[in-house]
Amino acid sequence: MAGVVNVSVERLVALGAEIFEAFGVAPDDATPLARHFIRAEAQGNVSHGVVRILYRAKQFAAGKANPRPRIVFSEASGVVKAQADGGIGPLVAERMLERLVEPSRNQAVTLGIAAETGTMGALGVMARDIAERGMVGLILQRTDPFMSLNGVPSIGNNPFAFAAPLAGADPIVFDMANSVVARGVIEMSAKSGAPIPEGWALDARGEPTTDAAQALAGALLPAGAHKGLCMALMVECLTRGLAADLEPAASQRRWPLAVSALFVVVNPELCGATTYRETMARWSAEYVGKGGKIPGHAGAAKERESVARGVDLGPAGVNALREAATLAGLSPDIVPSS
Repeated sequence: MAGVVNVSVERLVALGAEIFEAFGVAPDDATPLARHFIRAEAQGNVSHGVVRILYRAKQFAAGKANPRPRIVFSEASGVVKAQADGGIGPLVAERMLERLVEPSRNQAVTLGIAAETGTMGALGVMARDIAERGMVGLILQRTDPFMSLNGVPSIGNNPFAFAAPLAGADPIVFDMANSVVARGVIEMSAKSGAPIPEGWALDARGEPTTDAAQALAGALLPAGAHKGLCMALMVECLTRGLAADLEPAASQRRWPLAVSALFVVVNPELCGATTYRETMARWSAEYVGKGGKIPGHAGAAKERESVARGVDLGPAGVNALREAATLAGLSPDIVPSS
């Protein structure tokens, strides 16, 4: 395919890590941070894949994110809390899940709340990781307000991801914003100049638009109208509300990142569901037998193919990595272009 470059997953991870290290991210953090975005790309989630490495590079270059955050963890009433010190979301999530997944082997439910961080990135990648370790995972995150029904942004599209293991199969995984489409998809359309379908967004006057740039200046529409708004409100309560005591006052905030997130890890067997695996395996087989499709299975298959054969990067991905490398003070030629 014209303009497409095939690059191995490990090469892409190494490139991403090199870029992040150039911004001051610790080597032990740079590789898992890069792997997060490359896993998203490898699973087919291109709006949250390598193009997001550029997004994070811009945050670092502008001093909006802390490359070496001092994340302070505490625990009260069985809840793990993190004050993230401006750390970007995927790194904060990585540290949080280290403190939730293993303890869940001896505890029915573990719960974590993170504040003063950036957007988490591809929530489904994190939720899948929980399920691949045998647990049920739920991650919710609030965003800056850019969604409404009237064109005036009033609430975030507040995404969430859910994952559950299936015996002998890839886990169930879904990752969704509460808007009709993720903002990242519209950002990619704005960058390429491509129109967006009507029904995705409103312009700043509250009128329907197919112009991606006008959509970004206006508001995303919620999925299912008021239903999407209600889901976003639920996430707002479970993130902003539960993280309120962790958020610094505006006058004391050192970093502009102010997203909060909730992490839930459930051990089905310790919840008393001793036949969970057998029950879900039987149900999923029946569901598929009736024509249903398990969310997350296509992404898992795509990732296996990407690991085996490499990732096909289009011009947008290649250009994003080259620009990120340049921002980091590296030669853009470290990015394969043919």
